[in-house]
Amino acid sequence: MKKKHLISMAIALAGAVTMVQAAKCPDVKTYGQISLVDYGTNKCLAVIDADGDHHNEAIDIPNTITVDSVYYFRSNATSSSNQTIVLPFSVPNGCFFDNGASFYTIKKISQDNTSHKWRALLNTIYVKSNGLEANKPYIMRFIKQGGNNLYFRLGSKNTQSCTFDINTADGAKTSTVSANPDGDVNLTGTWTLKGVYEKKTWDANDTERNVSYGFASSATEDKTISVGQFVKAGTTASVPPMRAYLVYNSKGTLGKVRAVATTENSNELPASMDAIVVDECFQDGDGIFEVKNVLDGNGSVVKTACIDGQSNARMQTLSIPEGVTVDSVAYNRVYTAGDNQQTVYSTIVMPFNANQHGQIEGATFYKIANIKTYYDGTKNVVQIIGQWTNGFEANTPFIVGATSSTIKFNRNINQWNALKPTLKTEKINNPVFSATYEEQGTTQGYPGTWELVGTYEKTVFDETTKKNVYGFVANTNTVGEKEFHAGEFVKAGIGATVPPMRAYLKYNSAGRLAKAIAGTTLDETELPERIEVKLIGSDGETLAIGQMNAATGEITMDENKWFDMKGRVLYKKPTAKGTYYHKGQKVIIK
Repeated sequence: MKKKHLISMAIALAGAVTMVQAAKCPDVKTYGQISLVDYGTNKCLAVIDADGDHHNEAIDIPNTITVDSVYYFRSNATSSSNQTIVLPFSVPNGCFFDNGASFYTIKKISQDNTSHKWRALLNTIYVKSNGLEANKPYIMRFIKQGGNNLYFRLGSKNTQSCTFDINTADGAKTSTVSANPDGDVNLTGTWTLKGVYEKKTWDANDTERNVSYGFASSATEDKTISVGQFVKAGTTASVPPMRAYLVYNSKGTLGKVRAVATTENSNELPASMDAIVVDECFQDGDGIFEVKNVLDGNGSVVKTACIDGQSNARMQTLSIPEGVTVDSVAYNRVYTAGDNQQTVYSTIVMPFNANQHGQIEGATFYKIANIKTYYDGTKNVVQIIGQWTNGFEANTPFIVGATSSTIKFNRNINQWNALKPTLKTEKINNPVFSATYEEQGTTQGYPGTWELVGTYEKTVFDETTKKNVYGFVANTNTVGEKEFHAGEFVKAGIGATVPPMRAYLKYNSAGRLAKAIAGTTLDETELPERIEVKLIGSDGETLAIGQMNAATGEITMDENKWFDMKGRVLYKKPTAKGTYYHKGQKVIIK
């Protein structure tokens, strides 16, 4: 695309940016790849054509030129591949930035402990909140295209007046990291990303070329080099102005005293290096589900599913319609135990499978074995029975007992059983059980079914939808005159909310006003106020019993309660001889 067409596009795009009146452009309108364009009254645009006819000309602007918008174009770049860039002006935080490109700095350069491949690990720069420094070299990836060009643009917001002061008097800067940050490679110097405002070339006798790298713009036929990798500079390599190159310095001040790769011994340096963006889960602005490259404790970069069940993002709908395979899962949810509680119980639904053989740390899981109704001598009691199971299945509600404040999913405790899940949200497999039971040859209970309903979206109950619905009580508490015991399911109130990735209990009367067994009409008020939860451990013995709360969808056990051998709750210490359960332990009263 010719330069005048680029300028026309820049002016057309300017209509979408709030313009402040900076100053009229100077008489000289071209500085290498930078063109200045008068726009409106006393408005000046900088159009940077990084691949145009003047892209190899030096940039020399010793006196500051102030502009109110910047448009940066490249016609020979590949979207999402790595580039270098140096801008002769700063970008204040809060200015308009259209997200046409992502910016990064080099965190460190090292070898992967598993593959032993060299890689440059990149940190993301959030331009809107952190801005950009003048004259500093960055790594960049385009993500927006206009016409045949990739571009980004800068300007002002309604709430933030921004101008950009262009000046190259201080020269392009460098950015340096240690060549041996972890003490595990035979290099003692530094790696430096060098920005340039003049074209950089090497001749056959230039020893720096043997330790210099640039980004590959094309792949080799044998696929040993990929687009966007750092590769050693060839004999005809050059770096245009407003770009940067990476160079190894064997005498860097950050170096450690070990075997040295000098310019005379450059074969110790890799022929190529991957440039990998590393990030952290659960950053401001993240959604309920993100996939990121995260640096683990072993120094390896792992593709990680970040699932947020704690911050404000937890109320977003979890939707993964296409399967995503990752190397690790990070789950953000804090389990806080109440008084006399060592384990925090809750409901949980996850879009992947995991088992207890080294893949899960800090929790045990219970599959819903039954939801039964029985008569305790005075009233019908509904009890959810959770059976200890080896982990959990995708898209299925489980009860989880968190023994730590957080649950960790271990990526590679043992090679034969590494967690490498595929995450996908599908129709949830809600367990359904009859609400009736047989007593002395007659059918008793409730004429319908109990269903534990898992959800991947925020569920709020109103006057209509709250009927026949129960949520799980996380901690014992009193509301008004009613005391709700931890570990119970209790009736949902108006406005009760169940967050995504949890479950609630629902009574289904087959879509009609159910008739009671005795022939009377079953009203909502005839359903039990609270529902017990009985958990059975891996040895088949009763482990704990409690109840549930609709506002959280969580399960918690009241360890002050006593239970008989059938799991029936006793609200005080029994006096009759026998074997009972108290605080998860068998107690024999003689």
